Amino acid sequence: MPPPKTQLPEGGKTLVYSTVDGHDIKLDYYLPRNTTSGHLPAIIYYHGGGMTAGSRRDGHFPTWLYGARPSLSSSIPPINSTNP
Repeated sequence: MPPPKTQLPEGGKTLVYSTVDGHDIKLDYYLPRNTTSGHLPAIIYYHGGGMTAGSRRDGHFPTWLYGARPSLSSSIPPINSTNP
């Protein structure tokens, strides 16, 4: 069965939050539109894959969760970015 085809939320940014053995560890984050508060709840999405497979951009991001409430949403990539 093919993976679901969903769209990533608009306005995402990528942040390099660490470097391990010369490899950048990146985090994608998405901020809601029309936010007036400086304090937001956070939603952290781990895509799975056992740190060996998959991608933070493989289309499984739950967009309904992003749109449900004003929050900071993020997607964490695998530490080992190569497939076995």
